[in-house]
Amino acid sequence: MFRPYLKGTGIDAPGGHAEYMLMNGDATYLIPDKVGYEQAVPIFCAGYTVHSALRWADPKPHERVAVLGIGGLGHLAVQYAKASRFETTAISHSPGKDEMTRNLGADETVCDGKSVAAAGSADVILSTSNSTRSMVDSIQGLRPDGRLVTMGAHTEPLSISLMDLITRPSVSLGTDKTAPNTFTKP
Repeated sequence: MFRPYLKGTGIDAPGGHAEYMLMNGDATYLIPDKVGYEQAVPIFCAGYTVHSALRWADPKPHERVAVLGIGGLGHLAVQYAKASRFETTAISHSPGKDEMTRNLGADETVCDGKSVAAAGSADVILSTSNSTRSMVDSIQGLRPDGRLVTMGAHTEPLSISLMDLITRPSVSLGTDKTAPNTFTKP
């Protein structure tokens, strides 16, 4: 849904990394006293982005979720997918992340889309990477009618082969973390 009146911190409104900033009260949440700022901060921007993407992908209980890019967003995406009880695969081109991704909850760590396919494919790929080449490569591991949800951004076009679209019918979604009702206020 297009909402031209919304303003994004860091894009339309300054102050996202400041100690203090003005903010619309409807867009704020109180942090419980028992939760420190260090624990809360990752949940707000990165956590909200990842949770929104997982919600938009709408995986069913029997479906498999893969996370492309194990960095700032990716480490949360692995944890959220696993906490939601999905079989979770981490896709990382960086060597040596196997132990870390398993500790985060990944059932398996692979290096590319072909390896995802060999491991049984994925119904949902949460792309936290900003590499369009990695996103296109990951489509090889997407099951028919799968969903590729992009969170990482780059100005480079995402060029998908028509053969990939024909042989692996799928849906590509961008996440809109400002969507209403992403979280329900108590």
